Amino acid sequence: MARVSLKDGGSGPMPAETAKRLKTQQADAGANGGRDVSISVILPAYNAEGFVARAIRSALDQTLAPLEVIVVDDASSDNTADAVLRIAAEEPRIRLLRLNQNSGPGPARNRGLDAARGDWVAMLDADDVFGPERLKALASLAGENDADIVADNLYAYDFAAGQTQRTAFVSAPPGAIDTHAFVERCSGASSADMDWGLLHPMVRTQFLRDSGVRYPKLRHAEDFAFMLDLLLAGARFFVTPAPHYFYTTRHGQISGQPSTMSRTKIDYDGMRRWTERIVEDPRVRDDARLVRLLKERARGIAKASAWHKVYAYGRNRDYAGLALFAATNRFAAQALAGALRNKIAKRL
Repeated sequence: MARVSLKDGGSGPMPAETAKRLKTQQADAGANGGRDVSISVILPAYNAEGFVARAIRSALDQTLAPLEVIVVDDASSDNTADAVLRIAAEEPRIRLLRLNQNSGPGPARNRGLDAARGDWVAMLDADDVFGPERLKALASLAGENDADIVADNLYAYDFAAGQTQRTAFVSAPPGAIDTHAFVERCSGASSADMDWGLLHPMVRTQFLRDSGVRYPKLRHAEDFAFMLDLLLAGARFFVTPAPHYFYTTRHGQISGQPSTMSRTKIDYDGMRRWTERIVEDPRVRDDARLVRLLKERARGIAKASAWHKVYAYGRNRDYAGLALFAATNRFAAQALAGALRNKIAKRL
């Protein structure tokens, strides 16, 4: 993939220029059947002092300017709030909200959703960035299809290398994405696609108010749970295969280096338990196909959890713990066998 310049937050527009752009761009957007489109960007941040400006600038510098960028400081222990306020001093669209206790990305986003004034809310993580056409593309997609949720393809971005690695998926099915189609793309059925639970949606604010859907308190895979809940509530979901979101991967495939910006706490077991519980939900349990797909996802998460723990035992040289884990968990035994095969193959 090509090198892209996404490390510098940029200088950002001055207030007078911003006001003029906002009025002109929203009038010319041509989305939502010709009506004006107002979008609130929700950006949760935790200990993001060194990089939150990069995300904020990408949200401000859109060809369709957002109504506001709501940054929710999730009780950071660094100077994240000060970094946001420095930009807010020159940019009236920025709103900073602060949580008194660290609660995770879901509750932080919920605080932003409750405060949002736009007709739509678009999600952005503090270690990611929007491409400049993202809001315009999503607003057009929403207007053309009378959607309640819209999302775009994303670039997997290696921050250390400054390069995109791949896109999340090769193609999107035409028409509305129903619950089955969404969960199928989150169950590991296709090796060509990334988990669609990584997509960052833009959601109609009125649908959120009417349905009462909010993010769960999960600290990992809360996006999947949120979008599934929206679909179960009857939301119309459309996806464009065009990528406008740059998702910073936890570990760069090109550089071979980990990102220093991710604050997500890996919790595969919590993901699996939530997925197993949702199968018993009255909206789900009588849908045999959906139950099967969710159980496939739960198995996939269990495998990922086993691999993660096997490598953790190995890094810590806890070979007794590793042997006991492999003896009691079939996925761990498979992971250990695969790791040993790879090690032997490298020596041959």
